[in-house]
Amino acid sequence: MVADANDALGETKALGRMIENVIRVLNRVKIIDDQVGKTALIDQLLSSPQPTILAFVNAHGVNMMWSDEKILQAFDQADVLLRDGKGLELFYTGANRLAGLNMNGTDFIPEILESARGARVAVCGTAEPWLSKAVKVLGDQGHNIIFTVDGFLDPEEYGAQLKSVDPTIILLAMGMPKQEIVAQMIKSHFTDTTVLIVCGGAIIDFIAGRQARAPQYLRDAGLEWAFRLFLEPRRLFRRYVIGNILYLYRVRKMLKEII
Repeated sequence: MVADANDALGETKALGRMIENVIRVLNRVKIIDDQVGKTALIDQLLSSPQPTILAFVNAHGVNMMWSDEKILQAFDQADVLLRDGKGLELFYTGANRLAGLNMNGTDFIPEILESARGARVAVCGTAEPWLSKAVKVLGDQGHNIIFTVDGFLDPEEYGAQLKSVDPTIILLAMGMPKQEIVAQMIKSHFTDTTVLIVCGGAIIDFIAGRQARAPQYLRDAGLEWAFRLFLEPRRLFRRYVIGNILYLYRVRKMLKEII
């Protein structure tokens, strides 16, 4: 009986620590209010004298952080975190805070690349033929792609390869949480260097045409996830149906700690 009570108390304390840690990461998310703020952020990202990791936090990311301490640490160690999606908006508005713009990577990363046109870009992620197709699209747009590799190497293998080609921007398109973990390993190979490491999710698949974007009205409503679920119900059911239910439950838990 005493052992059961101690186990329950330990689980309660562990849950409390997890909630505190996830809230701490969400408190680090940089809220961008308007286009002026976006422009200033791009300038900051491209001019930093230190290696910089840019990551995007959405409901799926919160669910993974909640369940895995290593993933939470990977997000927490990113230099700049941005809000991606309606789920995070629900959290911030529920906490009586400004949510700012939806800074999803699929829209924002092309803006970064456009501002850095001519920069030395390395692309790491997805599989062939989509990687080559995306690189061709980027090249046709005038971007200087100096290095490519698929997203299926061991995490430790990327850093040394990238260091040898001296990129200005490293675009990781490996999906969560591998790209956030790989980003930390890559950063350890660069010191006092202006290099931007971007955790880009499915950005390369979108550029290559492997995945379709939702119509603009769905994007504006924060429902691009529903469009993706419609296209790939079997693959994304757990992430977007079960995952969204879990996320809403967890948001409620976090808001109880804040309010």
